[in-house]
Amino acid sequence: MVGIGSASGAATFPALNDPSTKESHPGKFVWAELFTSDSAAAAKFYSGVFSWTVTTLDMKGVAYTVFSNAGHPVAGLRQRSHPTAGKASRWVSYVAVADIASSLSRVPKAGGTLRAPARAFPSLGTLAIATDNEGSPFGICGMGAVFVTRSGGMLFDVTDGTSLF
Repeated sequence: MVGIGSASGAATFPALNDPSTKESHPGKFVWAELFTSDSAAAAKFYSGVFSWTVTTLDMKGVAYTVFSNAGHPVAGLRQRSHPTAGKASRWVSYVAVADIASSLSRVPKAGGTLRAPARAFPSLGTLAIATDNEGSPFGICGMGAVFVTRSGGMLFDVTDGTSLF
C-alpha cells in the first residue's frame, strides 16, 4: 500500500520480509502514511527525530518516500496533490481486512465517510481511505496483500510469497 500514489507504479521498494511469508492479520494496523504539503521538511523532521532513513521512490512521476528503521520500512510519506495553506499534515493508519467491499459498505452505516474510493494496485491489493463518525481518517487494505507486523515496524508482503519490497 505503500503509496497509493500510483495504481501501477514501477518503483522498487526495499525488502520487508526475508524470507517471504503468507501470514495475514485482518483487523490489525499494518501501515502508516503521512500526507503533507512539504515532503522535504517532513522527511527531515522524522528522520531527525527517530533516526529513520529516507528513500524516495518515483512512482510514475509521483514521489513516494519510505521511512525505514534499522533497514526495515516502517511508514510512507506522500506529498499532498493539492496543498492547502494552513492545513496540517496528517498521518493515516491502515487496517488490513479480509473483505474490503464488505468493510467499505459498513463505513457509512456506522456514520463514517468514504474519502478515497477503493483502488486496486497490482501485486499489492485494494486500498481505500475513510473517516470515522468523528472525522478521523483511516485506511483500509484489502487482503490482496498480506500484512505482517514485525518488531520495529508494520510490514507487508504479497500473497504469492514473493517480496513486494
